Amino acid sequence: MWRVPDGTRLLSAAEFLSHQKISSCFSRPATKVRQQQVQVGREDVDAVEDKTNIIAARKNVLSCLHLEHPIVVDHFNLCHMIINDQLDTLKLVLLQFLLKSPSYRYQH
Repeated sequence: MWRVPDGTRLLSAAEFLSHQKISSCFSRPATKVRQQQVQVGREDVDAVEDKTNIIAARKNVLSCLHLEHPIVVDHFNLCHMIINDQLDTLKLVLLQFLLKSPSYRYQH
């Protein structure tokens, strides 16, 4: 228990609070906070609408650009090969051919 430097107790056993008293002490302010209504201003609504519009515009632009992965050349999936550390298995001549190849495309 809590004691002063000479060893005597700070509080007597009668002065200890029960767990019920401690709980009620914290529950009153918590109940007040829960009962308060949150006020949403026009600025908050505008910010949410702006964010929603930006997300929708971004999705629209990306879908129009048709950016998709993986990058495939001939039958080689270059993204997959890089992820699996297999790109170095190709010979230099083949790599040069793949990068210059007209079949270089994004796979849809």
